[in-house]
Amino acid sequence: MPETMTAQQRMEAALALGAPDRVPVFPFAVSWPVRLIGASVRHYYTDPEVMARAQLAGVRRLGWDAVQVGVGVGRLRPFRPELLAQDEDDDPYLLGPLVEETADLARLTVPDFAADAYAGVPLRAIPIIQAELGPDFPLWAGVDSPWQYACLLRGPRQFLIETVDRPGFVDDLLAFAYEAVAELARLSLVAGAHLYLMDAMASASQISPATYRRWAQPYETKMADLAHSLGHRQMLHVCGNTTRNLEAMADTGSDVLDLDSAVSVAEAKRRVGDRVCLKGNVDPVGTLLRGTPEQVEAECRVAVAAAGGAGFILSSGCQIPRDTSVENVLALTRAAEYTARQVLAE
Repeated sequence: MPETMTAQQRMEAALALGAPDRVPVFPFAVSWPVRLIGASVRHYYTDPEVMARAQLAGVRRLGWDAVQVGVGVGRLRPFRPELLAQDEDDDPYLLGPLVEETADLARLTVPDFAADAYAGVPLRAIPIIQAELGPDFPLWAGVDSPWQYACLLRGPRQFLIETVDRPGFVDDLLAFAYEAVAELARLSLVAGAHLYLMDAMASASQISPATYRRWAQPYETKMADLAHSLGHRQMLHVCGNTTRNLEAMADTGSDVLDLDSAVSVAEAKRRVGDRVCLKGNVDPVGTLLRGTPEQVEAECRVAVAAAGGAGFILSSGCQIPRDTSVENVLALTRAAEYTARQVLAE
């Protein structure tokens, strides 16, 4: 095991299912890093300089081996700006579905994401980060999966009902969602970022394995193919307990499966760890938000041990809550460094 590696080397070793000098640290930290620079969440989502500075602070102050950019549901703003709401210190949210009537689908066209006040912010933050860290530093752009995008366009409850009542309409909406998401992903990939595909709506807590394989998984696969065709990687995050779908998720061709805290790392490693890098999965609420640094470190060490220290990226299981302390997030890196020292000692 080398004594030291760069962040890029560390991530590449993990992606190749190898054991780097220590496991890479890359928490699921969207807007949380504004705490490090004293900015508001609203400014994070609307100012590419703020987004870039916040993520850079994660690298410089907390030792992260990768960063991410993204604007959550702000990616849907170009369709109906009046339905996106933003508080000063919380993530943006939708006031209602964008496709209220099925006829609305026929009027939708793929927007100019780059020009939008929200959707374009990550695209403008990417070159700022690259100018500071270099073009090869691991940088990932968060993009909704077509399944999740379609759920948000229509409204999740109604959309899930229509998978039973109107499967043809679901197929049509998914086809449009893929067209839109693929364009946003392409812009991010061409700018130099890898693809961080978000599919919370595909959680096994919400849909059956059959529904996942019928509608969500094929589009996750198409997104992975798009990323690979442009020379980049795909990381797939599905919220909740995805144990039932681990093999299906690995079948998408994603390079990393980002596991929520409800999933056993040991179980995932046993079943798909020889095929795909795993990332996760410290409890973001019970441990990171409400626990102590010592509790965070203890949970990290369990996860690293379960993964065998290889083919694994240490992270929160889902997005770090807004009020999580800096000390608890820093404990992720301390745990990775401690575990590496223990391995060397042995």
